[in-house]
Amino acid sequence: MKSDLQALGLLQFSTLQAYLENAGWDRVDIDKEDISLFRKSTATDEHEVLLPHSRDFADYLPRVFDVVSTIAQVEGRPTEQVVSDLLLEPSDVLRFRLDNKATRDGSFPLDSVFSFLENAKKAIYASACDLLQPEKYHKRLGLKGATQFIEQCRLGQTERGSFVAPIICPFLDTCAADRPTPLTIYQRDLFAKSFTRAVTTRLMWSVSEIKKSIDKNELNRIVELEGKNTISGNLLEAVHELTTLSSDSKLEIAASWSPFAPRPKLSPLVKMSQDYLPGLETLLSKIKPADQNPESEFVGKISSTKADPDAENRAEGEIVLNYILGDEEKASKAKVTLSKPEYDQACEAHRTGKTVKITGRLANNGRTKAIENARLTVI
Repeated sequence: MKSDLQALGLLQFSTLQAYLENAGWDRVDIDKEDISLFRKSTATDEHEVLLPHSRDFADYLPRVFDVVSTIAQVEGRPTEQVVSDLLLEPSDVLRFRLDNKATRDGSFPLDSVFSFLENAKKAIYASACDLLQPEKYHKRLGLKGATQFIEQCRLGQTERGSFVAPIICPFLDTCAADRPTPLTIYQRDLFAKSFTRAVTTRLMWSVSEIKKSIDKNELNRIVELEGKNTISGNLLEAVHELTTLSSDSKLEIAASWSPFAPRPKLSPLVKMSQDYLPGLETLLSKIKPADQNPESEFVGKISSTKADPDAENRAEGEIVLNYILGDEEKASKAKVTLSKPEYDQACEAHRTGKTVKITGRLANNGRTKAIENARLTVI
């Protein structure tokens, strides 16, 4: 409790007040100027909290701790999780939790951690792209607005409860010219309509709809969604991969809405298990194009080369190509395996700084990309 009290010393009463109001607590009029009384009824009980406004009260911090503890009790969340959310800059927090035998002791195999975080990122990224440009399948998650949003998101501290990855999504000023900046507490009137709230709401709505469709065996309901309600195969891929990291996985995706904007009227928690895999795979087969990676041309510069140091025994070599695809503004990287003759040409192009063209199919292999069936042309 001592450490929690110290953390709450950084918390302003106005933050707690906004949280309570937006979480459905009713303010009760009392004849006090420096204390607020809030009340909330649940199905089983009625809760009251007294919130002091002044730090001059001798028991200010214990009273604030009581308020936070009561919020945690009502919401069924750990107290430290509520404290963490309240101490953040204005943000929504998306928590991805995986519960299986490998995570029961709070640890996680290193290789699986990277895959888990990459697919958590992909789920958020896909939701942003679904908002900006609804498509059944995004050939590449590279829309400018979605990329700018993802670049501002941060990974919070690991939390207790199997393996939990909290992704902090700050509210952004999208009116900024090229680089959106976080909104401040004094701009809270912009939060509810911000792109951040739109993305976090869209993700929770999408995964909830996916789960409902599988629960009711109404998969075509997801397939037939059109226009702004389209749920992309990219999001389905991410949810599928998050669920398949272990044979006994239980996945939870939860949203902690910022206290500075009204909460969306949808469930903040979606749970899935291995039982949902057949439904997810069927949905993917219906939505994801049979050939989502047609052969394309990738033009760029070679950033590195790698092969057997013994040139006599060298049958092939690997390069990394830096390229820009279509109208995207950010360069991407992909590994390319070439035959010995083409690898030798690539080394010469790398040495002289020449541009090359790689023809092949782009494949996503976890955290890396590769161009398969590649053919090299030096420009």
